[in-house]
Amino acid sequence: MSELQLGLLVIGALVVAGVYVFNLLQQRQLRRRAERAFGNQHEDVLLKADQLREPATRVEPRLERASAPELKDEPKLEPLGSPETSARWLRADIDFVAELTFPVPVEPVALAPLLQRKAEFGKPVSISGHDPQAGAWKEIHLGSAGRYTRVRAALQLCNRDGAVSEVMLRGFRDAVQALAKALGARLEMPDPDEAAVHAALLDQFCAEVDVVIGINVMSPDQRRFHGAKIKALAESNGLRLGSDGRFALLDERGEVLFKVADVKSVPFRADTLSQISAEGLTLELDIPRVADAEGAFRQMVQLARTFATTLGGVMVDDNRVPLTEGGLEKIRLEIARLQAVMRAREIPAGSEQALRLFS
Repeated sequence: MSELQLGLLVIGALVVAGVYVFNLLQQRQLRRRAERAFGNQHEDVLLKADQLREPATRVEPRLERASAPELKDEPKLEPLGSPETSARWLRADIDFVAELTFPVPVEPVALAPLLQRKAEFGKPVSISGHDPQAGAWKEIHLGSAGRYTRVRAALQLCNRDGAVSEVMLRGFRDAVQALAKALGARLEMPDPDEAAVHAALLDQFCAEVDVVIGINVMSPDQRRFHGAKIKALAESNGLRLGSDGRFALLDERGEVLFKVADVKSVPFRADTLSQISAEGLTLELDIPRVADAEGAFRQMVQLARTFATTLGGVMVDDNRVPLTEGGLEKIRLEIARLQAVMRAREIPAGSEQALRLFS
């Protein structure tokens, strides 16, 4: 082998070795970068439990949460649009109200494109027309009679499912605008973005006063209450079994004052009630939906005592702690406070507006 060939072999070996060392260094450098980027010290925000958010939901505090939050410095809810707004069942601070004025009277069939879509906007929709002869607003449905030059379409801003979304507000606005354009109507309507902010504030207020008081009647020795006795006691005290499987006491308007349910939320059925037994009973008072909740609470406590005495049970809270007179008085004071807060917002408990919002 000549010296030239030997030299070329040496140079080739050195080049190969250099390439190998270079690649090795590159791999080590890349490994360090990977460890810095994906090593244990790097936080995966998708897996941090304290950064996971649950969707906001309404919470109905039970007896152990009877102390609802104070409503200090609560933003004042300013009405949207004219305070004269709409029909008897509409309010500008509870509904997103659009008014259409037509050049000539229109029949309800002309409003069909909107009437047929009432269920599409996530919250109750009301469409009403002004009857000049009666001087009143009348709700309009598909098939209604009448001719109207003024019509109001309203989307409720919130209920117990939460506030109406911006998407739904804009969809409702677009539907009303399309109807107005098609019929040549003049349209007056609030800004949907402002309405979305207002809806969130209204929902916040509703959530803070949305309290259900529960009193349980349980056996102290784990005995069960027979269904036939429960039925007889309930009916003899004026309660009737409803389609929801709970007994209810109604006021003179037919609205619920309070309910009696199985403590495990198992619905009572009329055809099997005499054959079953219950571990305990829960008496429930839905504060925002009852006009005289203090009076209803007194009735509920009296009935709970009757159930406890007759069935051989005791009155307890959700932690199975016996209720004292002092504890019952604290609950009564909390009911009075919550209802005063609702009156101050001009949404009295049990009113038409409250029944819509807390449904």
